[in-house]
Amino acid sequence: MPHKKKSSPTTDLHRLLDAQRFQTIEELEAFMNSLMGKPIPHFPEDSKTNRHKAQDLVNEAYELPPQKGKIKVQQALTLYPECIEAYLYLAEAENLPGKAKKHLEKGISIGRRIYGGDFLNLHKGHFWAKPETRPFLLCLEHYGMFLYGASQPLGAIRIFEELIELNTSDNQGIRDTLLLILLEYNKDNKFRKYSKMFKGDSLAIPLYTRALFAFKNEGASPRAELWLKKAMHRNQFIPAKLLASAPPHQLPDVYSPGDEREASLFAYTAHHIWRKIPGAMDWLRSHLHQKE
Repeated sequence: MPHKKKSSPTTDLHRLLDAQRFQTIEELEAFMNSLMGKPIPHFPEDSKTNRHKAQDLVNEAYELPPQKGKIKVQQALTLYPECIEAYLYLAEAENLPGKAKKHLEKGISIGRRIYGGDFLNLHKGHFWAKPETRPFLLCLEHYGMFLYGASQPLGAIRIFEELIELNTSDNQGIRDTLLLILLEYNKDNKFRKYSKMFKGDSLAIPLYTRALFAFKNEGASPRAELWLKKAMHRNQFIPAKLLASAPPHQLPDVYSPGDEREASLFAYTAHHIWRKIPGAMDWLRSHLHQKE
């Protein structure tokens, strides 16, 4: 018989925690202390609900070719029709944007129902800390990007604001895209709101966006100059990518802060936005020449 894939230790831990129904932080801490120095125990097969089993099937699907993966995912939906992970998989595997959008909408509809009401009241602002909500949050993220790509910026803004409202620490990094869209469509008050909310951000991408926002509103002011110098210190490759005649053709799979792949990631989205701001390209070019 083929070997049945087991759930990951992290998944098992989350399921064990959910099964305990802790009433206090002290109970949670005592349980975690009892696991210190020990392997994470496997979540018992006979304790798995249909939801757990469906999630495991979707996890297996990601390790298969798409055609076979989709069969696994359909099995998951037969077992548990409200499996958000299944709709996220189908959206990611779909080549036709319209069909992908429908899968995302289905996952979002289920997520809003399951994680609304009392759950929302209790966990609003901290959804990412509840791992079961992450497929729902990822559906929202993909859907927001779809709306933006389909020239529906107001819809994208609403989705991205909802994501930050659900998870104020923004583990997905939604704010970087949101700030660019707000800048592009002159939503200055909202830009200032989220820029203030995440004022501690010090990586290149938010710094370049803040520099452009300052230039848009103040010209080459001391503040704009300072933001741009800080940004260029964080990533020296971004100006050349923005000044190129065309943006990068595709997104990098991974990147590190300060490297050329980060520059490609930013330019992929921001290339046309910088060109919308009168004088911004000449301003950027002058700084690049000064550095040389």
